[in-house]
Amino acid sequence: MVNYLCGMRIRLILIAFILLCLPFISKADKIEKAFESLKEFNYFDAKAKFQKKIKKVNSPCAFGLATIYYRQDNPFHQIDSAYKYVRLAETTFPLVSEKQKLRYVEYGFTLQGIQALKQQISTFYFHRLSPQNSVEEWNQFANRNTEAKEYPVAIRMRDSIAYEAAAQLNTSKEFDQYMRTYPQSALFEEAQNAFYLAQYKEETIAGTISAYQTFIANFPKNTFVGQAQDQVYQMATEKNTVEALNDFITKNPFNRNRDEAWRRLYQVYMYEYSDDRIEEFEKEFPQYPFKNEIKSDLKMARTLLVPVRVNDKFGAMNMEGEIVIPAEYDVLSTFNEGLALVGNKKKYGYINKINELSIPMLYDAGLDFEQGRAVVEKNGKYGLIDRSGKLILPCEFDDIGTFSEGLIYAQKNGLYGYYDKFGTEQIKSKFNDVFSFSKGKANVQVGENQAIINTEGEFVFPPKFNSLKPFSASLIIFEEDDYYGLIDFKMNVALPAEYDEIGLLSNGLAILNLDGKIGYIDSLGQIKIEPKYEIYPNYLENAQFKNNLAVVKLKDKFGLIDKSGKFVIQNTYSRLGENSNLIAFNKGKLWGFIDQKNKMVIKPAFDWAESFQNQTAIVAKFDQQGVINAAGNEIIPIDFDEITRMDATRFLVVKDYLSGLYSIDGKLIAPAVYNEIRQLNDSFYVLIAAERIDYLYLPENKMVRQK
Repeated sequence: MVNYLCGMRIRLILIAFILLCLPFISKADKIEKAFESLKEFNYFDAKAKFQKKIKKVNSPCAFGLATIYYRQDNPFHQIDSAYKYVRLAETTFPLVSEKQKLRYVEYGFTLQGIQALKQQISTFYFHRLSPQNSVEEWNQFANRNTEAKEYPVAIRMRDSIAYEAAAQLNTSKEFDQYMRTYPQSALFEEAQNAFYLAQYKEETIAGTISAYQTFIANFPKNTFVGQAQDQVYQMATEKNTVEALNDFITKNPFNRNRDEAWRRLYQVYMYEYSDDRIEEFEKEFPQYPFKNEIKSDLKMARTLLVPVRVNDKFGAMNMEGEIVIPAEYDVLSTFNEGLALVGNKKKYGYINKINELSIPMLYDAGLDFEQGRAVVEKNGKYGLIDRSGKLILPCEFDDIGTFSEGLIYAQKNGLYGYYDKFGTEQIKSKFNDVFSFSKGKANVQVGENQAIINTEGEFVFPPKFNSLKPFSASLIIFEEDDYYGLIDFKMNVALPAEYDEIGLLSNGLAILNLDGKIGYIDSLGQIKIEPKYEIYPNYLENAQFKNNLAVVKLKDKFGLIDKSGKFVIQNTYSRLGENSNLIAFNKGKLWGFIDQKNKMVIKPAFDWAESFQNQTAIVAKFDQQGVINAAGNEIIPIDFDEITRMDATRFLVVKDYLSGLYSIDGKLIAPAVYNEIRQLNDSFYVLIAAERIDYLYLPENKMVRQK
């Protein structure tokens, strides 16, 4: 009986629930049918049903209508209507009950679905616009699609089009108007820089010292004031005489180059360097502001010093091997421009040659001085100091290069710019990667592509291709989709990007690799020798033309061709070395040497050989290497594990993992007892052994050892 009553109660509850839900089910069924029609692409029926119910059930019906108007496979496609209804669906979505939301979720009716459709509509609208559209059209898109992912792009496009219009006129008035109209533009700083540049050019068009000085006085906030000061400095001191420099210093007390002018004056005055001359300078120019430098100059001995190690501490010795700076530092570099980096307890500074601490140990690392500047590191960031220790660039940078053509690159917040030797940002930090300037140009990375800029930061070649490399005075090697071609600075393609490799010009021709075949082009990009030769290891170097001849491979054999592609040495050799006066060849198991007329000079007798350089060649027998002369005689015994050329007159030899040095005439310079031998600078090789450090002074070929 109890079970019966419970069952009746449950049935009554279910009946009551169904009766309560009947209005909802009836209403939902009609909208669901509309969604089903939409699902079956019956747009006429779906549209009619959605429109009939939209006043009572806003959000799902608006979502359905937005979908219909968005799709392009029906006659109702209309993007403005799609945007109208998707906005209605989004704004009325909170009014939909949870039951209704669950009812239509299978049709994609969710807040995320509505927002995704809105984004699709915005994206469709965005792609209807082209970069050539007007500022007004981009403004309209931005105003209607503030939440779209393309919104920032639309703002940038609007600002960019407006900026380009100003740039076309390139006047300070136009750039000023742009900054007033778009104060929040990402290009604001660029426009400001362009404004300053245009103002600078307009006001100094006369190119006279007077014009630059007037500009400096009238526009003190212009960022090109420093450049104007530089122009005054350059023009006033062009003669580089004591009189011209002194006149500049007197008349331009606030010019940023005044200190440099003083130092230049001193150097010009000291054309005959002596203690007497220094004293004469002090008497004639008592107002010289760097008196301590004069005193230091008098004290410092003009002797060469090199680092020395004693019991894991470093000092310095002179050319006689005498220790003149005690071994008291954890680190001591070579002296450069009179200063050496020293370190103790992981802090670094700089000393002079009489062991005075010229720059305190404040830094975590440092590099040698170059052009009166040195890169230093502090707390993982890099800066730039001058010889007085003043920070030219604060320790705020992630990377700093070296000076080239008066500019140094530096990276901050992920972007690179260029600075002058005074620490002034001359080219704005906006590049992903950069390279040093050469001949007034530098490669820079903009996103995925490379561009070329001039020293004012202007693009002389836009960021259109993956990589760029100089080819000739007028052409650039460009990379596109892993293929290479040639293009000029006006974007005229001289050679399409369909080659696997393009080499550098050598003897007026460059290697061209097409589908694994080598040919040659001239400086204009014209094919002079069709690609038909086979590639081989190091072909980009070894197949270059040298002395109007090149080593090529054809039908698996090597020969030598001239610039017409004619074989001057027929392709009959298994291997050929680099083109030289005596070329290493292999026709079987052994190597010998022929001249450029294919005459055998040294019979095959070696297991391996390189072509002659400077009348010598490295050869090998039974895994041992030596050096022979043009007569085939050993000048360095074939007794070493490895031999390499250190320079034009010296060889590095390795035996049982230890290194030594020989001269090009076969004389032993240093026995193979060193763990490492490397070039320290233009004057020294450093030879590092387990217990000592020795040096080879290159100008005199003199060994320097600690006494």
